Amino acid sequence: MHFLTRTKLVWLILLVSVKGFGQSGPGGVGNSTTNKLWLRADAVTGVADGGAITTWDDESGNNHDAVQNTAANKPIWDQSNSNFNNKSTVHFDGINDNMDLTSLTNAASNYSIWFVYKTTSTAIQFLYEAQTGTLRIPHEGGGTNKAYHDGTGRGTEITGTGVKMVHWDLNSSGAGIYENGTQTQSGLTYVQRALGGNRKLGSNDTGGNRF
Repeated sequence: MHFLTRTKLVWLILLVSVKGFGQSGPGGVGNSTTNKLWLRADAVTGVADGGAITTWDDESGNNHDAVQNTAANKPIWDQSNSNFNNKSTVHFDGINDNMDLTSLTNAASNYSIWFVYKTTSTAIQFLYEAQTGTLRIPHEGGGTNKAYHDGTGRGTEITGTGVKMVHWDLNSSGAGIYENGTQTQSGLTYVQRALGGNRKLGSNDTGGNRF
């Protein structure tokens, strides 16, 4: 199968700042109380290599699966990708691909969000957006969205077309950004936001600015 190269996504983790016991999350960190969402490309099931994904199962234990029922908007599963040490990836074409996170809701809170990805585009792209509460996680966020948007763009936009592991540490006591294990931004303002309304993976809440 031939498709346009745009973005490969390996991992998405979203945690809330609630302490819990019985650690069962990524790397033994957190559990279903603190880990609100955990999407793993190597855990995609029911899809052959190069096939379109309807449901990307949430591994957090909360069943906040990412879903796309429109055939033209479904991302593609790559069983092995050399850019990620031959690990599996999920491919968004940057044209019409995105997924709904309809069941992912949360009251206003602090969040830790990790994405592992690679993009070939330098245009504004949204990795995630929740409409109600206006929490946006962009790449190449530009002058408005910057590193993240909690009603106001904060920090400096994250750029580059190489492989990235980015951690958005969104804490109302002082937020920070980590890229590939190194803190690149610190002391940022963050206003706690709820997750509600249209919630999209790979685009803004209306399906634009695709990843």
